[in-house]
Amino acid sequence: MILPKIKIKKILFATDLSESARQSLAYAVSLSNLYGAGITIVHALEETQGMEAAIAYHVGPRPGPGSKETGGQRQKRHHRETAGR
Repeated sequence: MILPKIKIKKILFATDLSESARQSLAYAVSLSNLYGAGITIVHALEETQGMEAAIAYHVGPRPGPGSKETGGQRQKRHHRETAGR
């Protein structure tokens, strides 16, 4: 059986940070090297009490309704506001 040639440009790697996921990451990295692809690593957390305050501490508060500010813009604004503290 002949497999078609494929191009992989991006790899999305979702992880639970377990030991088996660590081994899977090594596989994803080898695929990335083979195809010259970029890797985006994602880890999701279950929402817990106080999480929003902890996130806001690092990236700034959540924008209000109707705001068109992006995450990157929020980070830049937060950096400017906290520079020199």
